[in-house]
Amino acid sequence: MYSYLIWCVLLGTIWLALYIIRKDLRYEIMFASLLFLPFGLTQPLFVPDYWNPTVIYKLWGLFDIESLLFGFFLGGIAASLYEEIFNYHLRKFGKTLTNKNYARIIYGSMIAFALFLIFIKFYTELSVIWSSFIFILVVSPYFLMFRKDLIKESLIGGFIFMLFYILTLLITNYFFSNFVSNEWNFNGTLGINLLGLPLEEYIYSLFFGIVASVIYEEIKNIKIVRYNKR
Repeated sequence: MYSYLIWCVLLGTIWLALYIIRKDLRYEIMFASLLFLPFGLTQPLFVPDYWNPTVIYKLWGLFDIESLLFGFFLGGIAASLYEEIFNYHLRKFGKTLTNKNYARIIYGSMIAFALFLIFIKFYTELSVIWSSFIFILVVSPYFLMFRKDLIKESLIGGFIFMLFYILTLLITNYFFSNFVSNEWNFNGTLGINLLGLPLEEYIYSLFFGIVASVIYEEIKNIKIVRYNKR
């Protein structure tokens, strides 16, 4: 019944494992987790047009704890998965390479993203999920222009996170066989399914990974370098 909560628990277990194993990435994991936690508040914009998951309780009939946990765990995992798999760590640049207002621009873009979704939801007939994809697709290249050294890491990180995300969703759907079929609104999708999952979930996780995998490095002006164990 509470398969969405179980999915969050699975993600939380992986988040905790990364946090324990990679002591050098703990600040990055927590930073990204707290950064993406508020995006759980955008959940009502996707319900019921895109999906309508069963949750324990909704505050004011809109906000649920599962979506906050979902954003928190996904942010931390996406930000550290690339470094963990390829055994990389972080190093501060000797001098600033980006605009001094760069962090403000990123934070401002996140607020603009939320406001954009609200506008799409209530004032147009457009799909919220696809409108969010278009927004990210248009805005993301602008940020990577300032950190061209992170383009490869961003794309690889996005692909890795997509594989991870889809795997956890498939595992949850395996143990709760009606999770996807009951809680996703397929009328709000293109109707293209891969392994029983909507195509939109693949695109969402890819874009999320592209953004979240390097956002800490972008904001904090940090370089990813190979970590050689002695």
